[in-house]
Amino acid sequence: KKGALESNGKYRGRAVCLRALSNPSEYMKDMLPRFGYNDGPSSLTLSEFCAAHLATLTEFAHEQIQSQLDNHDAVVGLPINYDGLIETLTDAVLPFTLQRALTQEERSNIEHVSSFYSKGGRTGRVEQKFSNDNANKEQHATEEYRIAATTFLQPSYDLLDEYSKRTIQAMKESI
Repeated sequence: KKGALESNGKYRGRAVCLRALSNPSEYMKDMLPRFGYNDGPSSLTLSEFCAAHLATLTEFAHEQIQSQLDNHDAVVGLPINYDGLIETLTDAVLPFTLQRALTQEERSNIEHVSSFYSKGGRTGRVEQKFSNDNANKEQHATEEYRIAATTFLQPSYDLLDEYSKRTIQAMKESI
């Protein structure tokens, strides 16, 4: 989460989250007082606005999952931490969905496809090998971004991560 903010920060106003700066969502406006920000989105710094924007996504995802659990509905969707994504897919999600272990060929195909940069279509990086730069982004994140991420994103991130870990463990145990 902090790495995503740092990545957004380097674009200085062109970041996707900042497109909503002049017209923030009602969800964001309603969410801010829960974090002690009672003066609305216009009182946020750019890093706070980016973190709050991303938090609208994680907060909403958590609310939807919790609502489905509270109503005893089948939960649609599973938050998966990007770190360990391939292993989670190959060791839990796909075997659970298919009700069988993946073959070595299937695992190899998934690992091969995942080694390429996913956003190449518009940037011309279709054939570029993927390199996880999250650690580098986190290392270079400013203190302002770290505080904003901790304030707005950490609570829902932790809830989603805990739900994900429990669900993935249950998937593995049921295979």
